[in-house]
Amino acid sequence: MSNHNKLLVSIRDYLARFQLQVKIATANSEYDINQHAENIIIPIFNIVFEAKFRNANDSEKKNFESLDLIDDELSLTGIQVTSTRSLEKIKSTLTQFIKSGLQKRVKRIYIYILTEKQNSYSQEAVDVILKGRFQFDTASHILDATDLYGLIKSLNDVHLFQRINELLEVQFSDLKIAGDFNYTNFETFRASYKEKCINNFTRLNFFGLSVSKRPREVELYELFVPPLFSDGFFRKANHQFNYIDKISKFEDIGHSKLIGAEIIKKLFDSDAKNSHDSFLTYKFNYSKPYDSQKFENLFSLDKHLVILGNPGAGKSSIVKYAICKILENDESIFDNNDIYRYLPFRIELHKYNLAKVGQGGSFAEFMVQILATEYQTNISLERMLKILTFFSCLIFFDGIDEIFDIQERVNVRNEIENFVSTYPDARVVVTSRYESYEEVSFSKFQELEVRNFNEEQLEDYVHKWYKQEESNNEVRKKEIAGCLSQLKHVDNELKYNPLLLSLILILYRNELELPTNKLSIYEGCTNTIVEHRDEKEKKLRINLQISNKTSVFSSIAFWQFDNSNKKLDSITVQRHVKQYLMTNGDIEDEHEAEKAAIEFLDFAKLRSIYFENKFTHKTFLEYFTAYYIFSQYYIGQNQRRFNEILDRNVGLSSWTVVLELLICKIDSNLIDSRAMAKIIETQLEKNSNDALLFFLQLLRYLTNVNEKISHTLISLAIKRCFDDYFPLKESKVEHRGVLLAHLSNIYFIPRFRNAFLRAFEGLLQNNQISVERLVHFAYEFSNPIINDEFIALAATLTDIEESPELFLLRYFKTVDTEEKYLSLMKTFVQKFGPESLAPIYFSNLGQPIFFGNAVFNWIISFFLSATPDKGYEQYNKLKAAGLSQATIRKSINHQLLTKKIIEPYTIFLNGLPISGYRDFLQTLTKPFRKKNQVAEPKFYTEFYKDYKKK
Repeated sequence: MSNHNKLLVSIRDYLARFQLQVKIATANSEYDINQHAENIIIPIFNIVFEAKFRNANDSEKKNFESLDLIDDELSLTGIQVTSTRSLEKIKSTLTQFIKSGLQKRVKRIYIYILTEKQNSYSQEAVDVILKGRFQFDTASHILDATDLYGLIKSLNDVHLFQRINELLEVQFSDLKIAGDFNYTNFETFRASYKEKCINNFTRLNFFGLSVSKRPREVELYELFVPPLFSDGFFRKANHQFNYIDKISKFEDIGHSKLIGAEIIKKLFDSDAKNSHDSFLTYKFNYSKPYDSQKFENLFSLDKHLVILGNPGAGKSSIVKYAICKILENDESIFDNNDIYRYLPFRIELHKYNLAKVGQGGSFAEFMVQILATEYQTNISLERMLKILTFFSCLIFFDGIDEIFDIQERVNVRNEIENFVSTYPDARVVVTSRYESYEEVSFSKFQELEVRNFNEEQLEDYVHKWYKQEESNNEVRKKEIAGCLSQLKHVDNELKYNPLLLSLILILYRNELELPTNKLSIYEGCTNTIVEHRDEKEKKLRINLQISNKTSVFSSIAFWQFDNSNKKLDSITVQRHVKQYLMTNGDIEDEHEAEKAAIEFLDFAKLRSIYFENKFTHKTFLEYFTAYYIFSQYYIGQNQRRFNEILDRNVGLSSWTVVLELLICKIDSNLIDSRAMAKIIETQLEKNSNDALLFFLQLLRYLTNVNEKISHTLISLAIKRCFDDYFPLKESKVEHRGVLLAHLSNIYFIPRFRNAFLRAFEGLLQNNQISVERLVHFAYEFSNPIINDEFIALAATLTDIEESPELFLLRYFKTVDTEEKYLSLMKTFVQKFGPESLAPIYFSNLGQPIFFGNAVFNWIISFFLSATPDKGYEQYNKLKAAGLSQATIRKSINHQLLTKKIIEPYTIFLNGLPISGYRDFLQTLTKPFRKKNQVAEPKFYTEFYKDYKKK
């Protein structure tokens, strides 16, 4: 690290220490520190602002309420220093500043918060006080230690850094925190923890590498590909409907010019240029929630985050990489430099839960225990509590999905939320798979989705992987080219997942051929790791007594998976393997069985499959568990036990991957479809909705399913789309959207097309669902599949009277400009009358088909297609389209504004505040002159001026 950077790191630490001292003092009602602080920071502010500040309380006869430091000679700047960060304090300071006439002596003022300023302050509230008599920007004129550090850094002068560092060093040589714990003790702890943490996290014992050579430890930094994130709204939209994949499929078959595809492309195309001529393009261009968030922006978002991702998306690697880079003060990684003053910790929640269930205790107690056992860094509970209380800490709660028991998962969620309340200065990040998150979602956390790799990230990863794996440059280039060529024919779902991609690369490295499905990937990779390495690594070959290694791994996996709440140690695992060998008849002698067990576990560790009493990745635990159930119970003719496992666990999020692999394994070994049909029919009878969701999602991957069972699943799914109540074992889902997503995925597979059409035709003819509903389904389903064949089928079999809802479903795809929108609205009014403009129209299936939203109102949606400052223009366009002022006002009533029509629309509109639109539209509906007298249109010009001043 250069001297320049060392000085900056030292300055930042001293400023954090300064902030800490104020926190400790004010927490103990010791406010003398505030006066002391004024004198401490005067010389620093003199350097930063090129000023000659003096303490106004000493140099003037009276105590200024508005300024503590003043320079009315050189820089003409005043500074108020306070430990109170509220808006009321800001307003009070500015009120007194104006009242005292100090604006005549200085040209600018700053308010320096000794503790930590709020995330934002109301500029409008400040402008009301100042009334244009003085300029004060709440974003740049309210400072705290983080801002001061930024100002110092911007000086970019090593000599000035040296002076500032010396000034701080004199003032803060030591700081007592509590009892015998001072700042020097904290720095000693931090240094020790940093060393051990970086040692633990930066070297991966990675099973996806070193197929043909040693060592297996890989530098995390050499393999890490920075992820992209999307926020929670994108997750819900794309997770349900997979629009992007569908668009690419239709482009492949030459249908990209369909109106529906074009609308969806506008919705997700972040590169589209703004066009005021296109209503939809204009609207969707403001869809910030759909933009990818880069890794460097991670800590520029909300204070508390939930990072969600599929199995193998790299969530834990993200956590480890972030922790190491923060501890190393590598400011090239994250945009928010403030994050580098935080002390990061990782808590593996499945370990915490085991400790909690076994012996109780808090997060702080668990952290003390883990620091001692895994980091060889000892600290007392009292000191740990002081660190959490007074220092800025960043806590990664990793893997809430790995707590299998739903009630225990809920309890841990509650503990995390209580932790946030107890330690308000801490930042918290929680990671989880999707499946286990919905029932324990965090209400005040921003949700981020780890996006699957894109093509650029995939190529980056392949090159980094091969750089670790193959030293010969020519061989490396040739294999990379061949691999990338074959990857073009692998499903995006597989190749864009980091874990699955690494497994694919293992298989390609060995066979120079790629697998075609997820089960093949797991089986092929397991076989490579367990068997092929022995052939390629002669020096490491072990002549094991155990011949069927997969069988033993499977027994360990099922035993651990079925007893996930029990804490295991190496002796217990060794004893289990020994017992399995003897029970299975592999080795009869107890001494030999024990010796074989020890030998096998050493082999597992050497092969990076199983060590420290767990599998190297949860995915392998799940695969071997599925293999055990298949081999021991399904093939082993223990159908009662097999059925018990399915009956109990279908619908449980923690078992989803296991059962998916299990069913695919069974499917790949069947010679006809009757056995699979029996499994599905039995589960539909016993687990109803849970089984329907599970097998619908899995159907496209199964080969041994006949048309009858496909027809049954599809028919049942369509019927359930109209159920208001959809009970499940543990999770809560918007079932209509999820069912529609599964149905659309199935529709894209040609072999299911006939079953699909038969199912829809049968429902139209047997009167189980009203014809009107089914026609609506046909129109709504035509949107995600971008095909009108179900609409055509419905038209040939039934004749239904056109309603306002059906009109919208029939014509919404034709609207891609503002002119077409207004023209269609005219036709709508002619058919159904002006009163038909007032209601909110809903998508029956929760689809975003009404101009990007599942709820729609002709008038409000038109206003919301523009920002509030365009409200008057929108009003005039409606008038020009033939609507009276009374019709417009009647369509914007209080009931509409409280039925959640505002919120879904404003997510598309540049992040502007929801309340702004609500206030704007409510004001439109008020009489502004006399009671019962309607305002003239000219009012609206003045109205918006008044609105902006609020």
